Amino acid sequence: MDSRGVSPVVGAVLLVTVAVLLIATAGVMSVSLSEDALGTATVHSQGQYDIDVENRAEQTLKLRVNAYQERAPDTEFRIRINDRVTYRWDGETDLEMTCFYPGDELFVYTAAGDTTYPVTEFIVEEPTDCDRYTTFRDKFEYGVINGQSLQIRDPYDFGLALEPNGDSKAYDSNGDKGQNLGPISLQNEWHHIERFDTDLEGVEAPVFLIVMVDNVHMTNVPDPSKHPEVDSGNYYNWTDEPPAGLTPGASSFNINGNDVDPVGGDATEPTNDIYILFKPGCDQSKVVFLEENHSYDNRLYQDGTVVIENTDGQPGGKEFTAPGLGCPEGLTWD
Repeated sequence: MDSRGVSPVVGAVLLVTVAVLLIATAGVMSVSLSEDALGTATVHSQGQYDIDVENRAEQTLKLRVNAYQERAPDTEFRIRINDRVTYRWDGETDLEMTCFYPGDELFVYTAAGDTTYPVTEFIVEEPTDCDRYTTFRDKFEYGVINGQSLQIRDPYDFGLALEPNGDSKAYDSNGDKGQNLGPISLQNEWHHIERFDTDLEGVEAPVFLIVMVDNVHMTNVPDPSKHPEVDSGNYYNWTDEPPAGLTPGASSFNINGNDVDPVGGDATEPTNDIYILFKPGCDQSKVVFLEENHSYDNRLYQDGTVVIENTDGQPGGKEFTAPGLGCPEGLTWD
């Protein structure tokens, strides 16, 4: 009878190989939302990093990277706060942060070349030390990291988020790099929000004009032939800062009297995909859909509630009901 068993030496090698694979797999941290859009999870380090976060009420928020010495060459740590790429460092220095609100979201990842790798995420639970707090209606825009004042939030975000192509994958311009991006928060720097204290399109002031983007991840977006500040062939992602000189959304509309006139075309691409007006309310808010510019079948959320299931084909001026903001006692939107 033929022997079909594995020799002891080969068996031992296979067991070691399997054990190493299992350990490597267990070390990879699963993350949510748009982390699939961070790029290929190539290893930037010689080991896994351990992040210590200390968050006590009315004290400094502290963050420490352990095993930073094991990082691969040309690797830097980055921290994205409330969907904004905010701070970059070598991992050796501990971070001390103030002026953070409960609910602020911190996401730490490494970057090397064109790839990024998730390390950890943390949601602030206790308010930190700060002498500049304001109310929920107008949060102070800046936090302080190691003495440096940095913008970490928009004063208004309302919990709005756009999910490019809904449950389906969002493809790049070649149609071959499908990604499930997840909802992209309004606080992401590629979106635009602006408050108007005059009526717009029949919606009483104060009203917020919002221009949302659904295709930052596509190659050659923004188009370098239309935007001289963009390098040809460069690839931007939602975790990247917009290139210097490009202010997303700010030039993609004109205000004529009480009318909003979107500016379409490649000149403002990709910052001209979805135009909406948002009228906040304590018990109930309102979204007025204005225009879509050659976009996916996007889904619009507010605080996890679907407001518009599919933006494609929606008529201009259509109103949608959105959750209220739950105003503290004695405060209203007026």
